[in-house]
Amino acid sequence: RGQKIDWLDSKTLTLYFLWRTNEGSGQRTPGNNTLHSEAGELRRLIRWCKDMQFLEEVPNFSAPNRKDNVRLEFSRQDWSKLTRHARHWMAGTNHPSVLRDPTLLWNSILILANKGIRVGEARTLRWKNVRTEQRHANEPTVIFYVSDKTGGREVVARNAEVLEHLQRIKSIMTNRCLGMYFCSP
Repeated sequence: RGQKIDWLDSKTLTLYFLWRTNEGSGQRTPGNNTLHSEAGELRRLIRWCKDMQFLEEVPNFSAPNRKDNVRLEFSRQDWSKLTRHARHWMAGTNHPSVLRDPTLLWNSILILANKGIRVGEARTLRWKNVRTEQRHANEPTVIFYVSDKTGGREVVARNAEVLEHLQRIKSIMTNRCLGMYFCSP
Protein backbone atom coordinates (compact mmCIF):
# COMPACT_ATOMS: atom_id res chain seq x y z
CA ARG A 1 0.00 0.00 0.00
CA GLY A 2 1.18 3.48 -0.79
CA GLN A 3 3.57 2.44 -3.59
CA LYS A 4 3.60 4.97 -6.41
CA ILE A 5 3.57 4.13 -10.10
CA ASP A 6 4.97 7.43 -11.32
CA TRP A 7 5.87 6.04 -14.74
CA LEU A 8 2.15 5.86 -15.65
CA ASP A 9 1.62 9.27 -17.21
CA SER A 10 -0.11 10.85 -20.22
CA LYS A 11 2.89 10.38 -22.48
CA THR A 12 3.22 6.66 -21.66
CA LEU A 13 -0.47 6.03 -22.26
CA THR A 14 -0.47 7.97 -25.54
CA LEU A 15 2.59 5.98 -26.70
CA TYR A 16 0.84 2.75 -25.69
CA PHE A 17 -2.15 3.48 -27.93
CA LEU A 18 0.15 4.52 -30.77
CA TRP A 19 1.96 1.20 -30.42
CA ARG A 20 -1.34 -0.74 -30.30
CA THR A 21 -2.57 1.07 -33.41
CA ASN A 22 0.58 0.56 -35.48
CA GLU A 23 2.23 -2.64 -34.31
CA GLY A 24 -0.18 -4.35 -31.99
CA SER A 25 1.00 -7.19 -29.80
CA GLY A 26 2.35 -9.38 -32.60
CA GLN A 27 -1.13 -10.32 -33.71
CA ARG A 28 -3.42 -8.51 -36.12
CA THR A 29 -3.85 -4.79 -35.54
CA PRO A 30 -6.91 -4.07 -33.36
CA GLY A 31 -9.79 -1.97 -34.65
CA ASN A 32 -10.86 1.38 -33.30
CA ASN A 33 -13.78 -0.15 -31.38
CA THR A 34 -11.41 -2.53 -29.57
CA LEU A 35 -9.02 0.31 -28.71
CA HIS A 36 -11.91 2.48 -27.54
CA SER A 37 -13.06 -0.32 -25.21
CA GLU A 38 -9.50 -0.84 -23.96
CA ALA A 39 -9.23 2.87 -23.17
CA GLY A 40 -12.43 2.68 -21.11
CA GLU A 41 -11.10 -0.26 -19.10
CA LEU A 42 -7.77 1.48 -18.66
CA ARG A 43 -9.48 4.65 -17.41
CA ARG A 44 -11.38 2.61 -14.82
CA LEU A 45 -8.14 0.95 -13.69
CA ILE A 46 -6.36 4.31 -13.44
CA ARG A 47 -9.20 5.84 -11.39
CA TRP A 48 -8.98 2.83 -9.04
CA CYS A 49 -5.19 3.34 -8.78
CA LYS A 50 -5.80 6.97 -7.79
CA ASP A 51 -8.43 5.93 -5.22
CA MET A 52 -5.95 3.43 -3.77
CA GLN A 53 -3.31 6.22 -3.73
CA PHE A 54 -0.97 4.47 -6.18
CA LEU A 55 -1.27 7.54 -8.43
CA GLU A 56 -1.37 11.18 -7.41
CA GLU A 57 -3.41 12.26 -10.43
CA VAL A 58 -5.27 10.64 -13.29
CA PRO A 59 -3.28 11.15 -16.51
CA ASN A 60 -5.09 12.40 -19.62
CA PHE A 61 -4.87 10.38 -22.81
CA SER A 62 -6.89 9.93 -25.92
CA ALA A 63 -7.81 6.73 -27.69
CA PRO A 64 -9.17 6.31 -31.20
CA ASN A 65 -12.81 7.19 -31.62
CA ARG A 66 -15.33 4.42 -31.96
CA LYS A 67 -16.48 3.74 -35.52
CA ASP A 68 -20.02 2.76 -36.31
CA ASN A 69 -20.16 -0.41 -38.39
CA VAL A 70 -23.05 0.35 -40.68
CA ARG A 71 -24.69 -2.74 -42.08
CA LEU A 72 -25.44 -2.44 -45.74
CA GLU A 73 -28.96 -2.99 -46.90
CA PHE A 74 -30.26 -4.58 -50.06
CA SER A 75 -31.11 -2.14 -52.79
CA ARG A 76 -34.01 -2.93 -55.09
CA GLN A 77 -31.47 -3.92 -57.76
CA ASP A 78 -29.70 -6.27 -55.30
CA TRP A 79 -33.00 -7.85 -54.30
CA SER A 80 -34.05 -8.28 -57.95
CA LYS A 81 -30.72 -9.91 -58.75
CA LEU A 82 -31.06 -12.27 -55.78
CA THR A 83 -34.62 -13.30 -56.67
CA ARG A 84 -33.73 -13.77 -60.33
CA HIS A 85 -30.71 -15.93 -59.46
CA ALA A 86 -32.70 -17.99 -56.95
CA ARG A 87 -35.38 -18.77 -59.54
CA HIS A 88 -32.73 -19.93 -62.02
CA TRP A 89 -30.98 -21.93 -59.32
CA MET A 90 -34.17 -23.78 -58.37
CA ALA A 91 -35.28 -24.22 -61.99
CA GLY A 92 -31.93 -25.79 -62.85
CA THR A 93 -32.92 -29.18 -61.47
CA ASN A 94 -35.92 -31.48 -61.39
CA HIS A 95 -34.53 -34.00 -58.92
CA PRO A 96 -36.38 -33.64 -55.59
CA SER A 97 -33.36 -34.25 -53.35
CA VAL A 98 -31.31 -31.62 -55.18
CA LEU A 99 -34.20 -29.14 -55.22
CA ARG A 100 -34.82 -29.50 -51.46
CA ASP A 101 -31.92 -27.34 -50.17
CA PRO A 102 -32.37 -24.40 -52.55
CA THR A 103 -36.12 -24.41 -51.83
CA LEU A 104 -35.56 -24.43 -48.06
CA LEU A 105 -32.97 -21.67 -48.28
CA TRP A 106 -35.03 -19.50 -50.60
CA ASN A 107 -38.20 -19.76 -48.53
CA SER A 108 -36.22 -19.04 -45.36
CA ILE A 109 -34.80 -15.90 -47.01
CA LEU A 110 -38.28 -14.79 -48.03
CA ILE A 111 -39.57 -15.30 -44.49
CA LEU A 112 -36.69 -13.31 -42.99
CA ALA A 113 -37.23 -10.53 -45.52
CA ASN A 114 -40.89 -10.20 -44.55
CA LYS A 115 -40.78 -10.20 -40.78
CA GLY A 116 -38.28 -8.18 -38.66
CA ILE A 117 -36.42 -10.78 -36.73
CA ARG A 118 -32.70 -11.16 -36.47
CA VAL A 119 -30.90 -14.18 -37.87
CA GLY A 120 -29.90 -15.28 -34.35
CA GLU A 121 -33.54 -15.21 -33.30
CA ALA A 122 -34.54 -17.17 -36.41
CA ARG A 123 -32.02 -19.92 -35.66
CA THR A 124 -33.89 -20.90 -32.51
CA LEU A 125 -37.36 -20.58 -34.02
CA ARG A 126 -39.50 -23.70 -33.75
CA TRP A 127 -42.87 -24.59 -35.23
CA LYS A 128 -44.49 -24.19 -31.82
CA ASN A 129 -43.35 -20.51 -31.92
CA VAL A 130 -45.34 -19.79 -35.09
CA ARG A 131 -49.08 -19.16 -35.07
CA THR A 132 -51.69 -17.54 -37.24
CA GLU A 133 -54.54 -15.26 -36.24
CA GLN A 134 -57.44 -13.97 -38.27
CA ARG A 135 -57.03 -10.23 -37.68
CA HIS A 136 -58.30 -9.13 -41.06
CA ALA A 137 -61.27 -10.59 -42.88
CA ASN A 138 -59.38 -11.58 -46.02
CA GLU A 139 -56.05 -12.99 -44.90
CA PRO A 140 -54.47 -14.53 -41.80
CA THR A 141 -51.72 -12.82 -39.84
CA VAL A 142 -48.60 -14.84 -39.05
CA ILE A 143 -47.06 -14.22 -35.62
CA PHE A 144 -43.64 -15.47 -34.52
CA TYR A 145 -42.56 -15.69 -30.90
CA VAL A 146 -38.79 -15.16 -30.82
CA SER A 147 -36.34 -14.88 -27.98
CA ASP A 148 -32.80 -13.64 -27.66
CA LYS A 149 -30.47 -12.45 -24.92
CA THR A 150 -32.86 -9.63 -23.95
CA GLY A 151 -35.94 -11.84 -23.66
CA GLY A 152 -38.87 -12.85 -25.81
CA ARG A 153 -41.16 -10.88 -28.07
CA GLU A 154 -43.81 -11.40 -30.71
CA VAL A 155 -43.12 -10.40 -34.28
CA VAL A 156 -45.94 -9.97 -36.76
CA ALA A 157 -45.09 -10.84 -40.36
CA ARG A 158 -45.38 -7.99 -42.82
CA ASN A 159 -47.69 -9.86 -45.18
CA ALA A 160 -49.62 -13.09 -45.50
CA GLU A 161 -47.23 -14.48 -48.12
CA VAL A 162 -45.06 -15.58 -45.20
CA LEU A 163 -47.66 -18.28 -44.52
CA GLU A 164 -47.11 -19.68 -48.04
CA HIS A 165 -43.33 -19.77 -47.47
CA LEU A 166 -43.84 -21.57 -44.16
CA GLN A 167 -46.18 -24.09 -45.78
CA ARG A 168 -43.59 -24.80 -48.52
CA ILE A 169 -40.95 -25.45 -45.88
CA LYS A 170 -43.28 -27.64 -43.86
CA SER A 171 -44.21 -29.70 -46.92
CA ILE A 172 -40.53 -30.47 -47.52
CA MET A 173 -39.60 -31.17 -43.92
CA THR A 174 -41.87 -32.89 -41.42
CA ASN A 175 -40.92 -33.66 -37.82
CA ARG A 176 -37.30 -32.70 -38.42
CA CYS A 177 -35.13 -29.65 -38.02
CA LEU A 178 -35.97 -27.39 -40.92
CA GLY A 179 -32.79 -26.17 -42.51
CA MET A 180 -30.94 -23.64 -40.43
CA TYR A 181 -34.05 -21.86 -39.16
CA PHE A 182 -37.14 -23.84 -38.28
CA CYS A 183 -36.94 -26.83 -35.93
CA SER A 184 -39.65 -29.15 -34.76
CA PRO A 185 -40.45 -29.11 -31.04
